[in-house]
Amino acid sequence: MDTEKMQEHIDRTFHNHGDILIKVFSILVALLLLGLWFLATSQSAFQIPSSDIQQNIQ
Repeated sequence: MDTEKMQEHIDRTFHNHGDILIKVFSILVALLLLGLWFLATSQSAFQIPSSDIQQNIQ
């Protein structure tokens, strides 16, 4: 009987930690995707100064 209680406790513990790990991983992935989206839509990362464009034309 003690073995069954211990097994139930271990199962509950791993189940709870698994839920926490899934939530943490989901948040990290969401932040990574948000950061990538911000970098992709950032205008300053892709701006070409007009002087460079004029030099390439001439």
